Amino acid sequence: MRKKKKSKNSYLKAALRTCKLGRAVFPCEPRGKKPIVAGGRNAASKNKIDIKEFWQKDTPNANIGVATGIESGFFAVDIDGVTGKKSLAKLKKEYGNFPKTQKRNLEHIRWCHFSALILQRLF
Repeated sequence: MRKKKKSKNSYLKAALRTCKLGRAVFPCEPRGKKPIVAGGRNAASKNKIDIKEFWQKDTPNANIGVATGIESGFFAVDIDGVTGKKSLAKLKKEYGNFPKTQKRNLEHIRWCHFSALILQRLF
């Protein structure tokens, strides 16, 4: 009996790790944000079988999209450039400061991740 060969697909492994965190994932074009699966973000799954099929069958080097909202337990705010900063300032003025959160900063883009429960308190 032959042993099954373990996948060396780092994108698949990362997608499965993300799924373990309770996040629903879907494949996006390599190095991009555009979904490459029918249904886009609505096809996001926490099912390991679906995820393996996404990354083994379709595009093994697909970027990993994470569906935000109730299904993954968090939402994200993209703050892109000057326009994004102005929009964020407007939101803070209307709703007050956001709670402390996980943030990512890359050049002129900043992401803030919030628990989905915070959404109900903010808006």
